[in-house]
Amino acid sequence: MQALRQLLTACAADRAACQADRVGPDETVQLNSGAVTRIRLQWLRAGITALGRTTEEQRKPQVAQLNARLDRLVLPASQVPAAQVRQAHDAFDQVLATVEFKQEQEITWLQRIWKRLVETVQRALLHGFQALGKAPGFVKYLFESLLFLVPAVLLLLWLFRQAREDRLRATAPALRPASGLAPRTEWLEQAGHFAQAGDWRQAIHALYWATIAGCEQRRVWQSNRTRTPREYLRLLEPGSALRQGLAEQTRLFELTWYGYREATTDDYRRAAELHSHMESQ
Repeated sequence: MQALRQLLTACAADRAACQADRVGPDETVQLNSGAVTRIRLQWLRAGITALGRTTEEQRKPQVAQLNARLDRLVLPASQVPAAQVRQAHDAFDQVLATVEFKQEQEITWLQRIWKRLVETVQRALLHGFQALGKAPGFVKYLFESLLFLVPAVLLLLWLFRQAREDRLRATAPALRPASGLAPRTEWLEQAGHFAQAGDWRQAIHALYWATIAGCEQRRVWQSNRTRTPREYLRLLEPGSALRQGLAEQTRLFELTWYGYREATTDDYRRAAELHSHMESQ
């Protein structure tokens, strides 16, 4: 600071002394807390350069202004007792030790990529809406129409699918036929009836429930009409032959019954093989 003041004094007396390169580089200061701050002096270089183009009378008030700015960068140690400085540092450290200022755990590279992706999408949406605001009226009308039309079409497709499911469900046999035969026997009869008619989807459905009924008869699990196919699988021991066979039959049943994949003769034969194999376990 003393060197900078001497430079300003010399510049005020002689325009030739107004050399900005004598200011030197920016200052890097190590604070007591361990943080590092940077004091930039570009404003002083620009001011000294400007002083070199003025008269002596013009330089005096400008030099005084630059000196005043230098004063704001300096606080003489005599104005603040050392004990008060240490007390202030201790209070500062206590504040930084609270949970609000604890350093966050270092994020992983995957989190950084996800953050950048989210920021990119946000910027793209922002630019898109800004561009839409400047677009002609018919473009805005088209966008608004699509905004409401697409969800409406998706809703109609979902309702159509639900209606189709209800229609197919109405033709399906009941989960427990009301005749006097054992459940497994009746499911097998229905499977044979549908197979003769070429309705492989219904036949595979009946074979699946024949397998479930057979497991109930052998006390593999207790009867419970609220279970889903996946819940039946979880009741079996992992890795057992019975679970592997039921898992394959469940996939075949779900694909043709719930997934509406067209069932074939080979699908029915495979379902019958799996049913026979599990009955022998």
